[in-house]
Amino acid sequence: RENATMNAPHHSEHIELLDGEDKVTYVEDTQMTSSGSFVILKEDHTLGNIVRAQLLEDKNVLFAGYRMPHPLEFKVVVKVRTRADQCTPKDAMLTAVKDLRNQIHSLKERFRAAVDEKRGTEPAAQYNNY
Repeated sequence: RENATMNAPHHSEHIELLDGEDKVTYVEDTQMTSSGSFVILKEDHTLGNIVRAQLLEDKNVLFAGYRMPHPLEFKVVVKVRTRADQCTPKDAMLTAVKDLRNQIHSLKERFRAAVDEKRGTEPAAQYNNY
């Protein structure tokens, strides 16, 4: 069975950034105004789809899509086009990430409250460190 994974990258390659690698890079589209691509390393469909969906919630985003160039490459490319007179793709991405962080924080707090309620305890202080 060892030969079956011979071409697959080592499992740590899809988690750890190498020296000189940036987590996110932005490439402006020279063919279309107010559009560009964000290349996000060491990620997969999970992040690509949630970021795309959040970008599409913004009324200033005309297009948002993502792709994974190759199944063995842990890289997501998110393409964004915005209304040129309203915001830039970078602004839209920053807003989407901020909104996602707020949603995740809210979900985490509601989950913790539900667990505490089920246990019949007061909200635990140890949760504040997570």
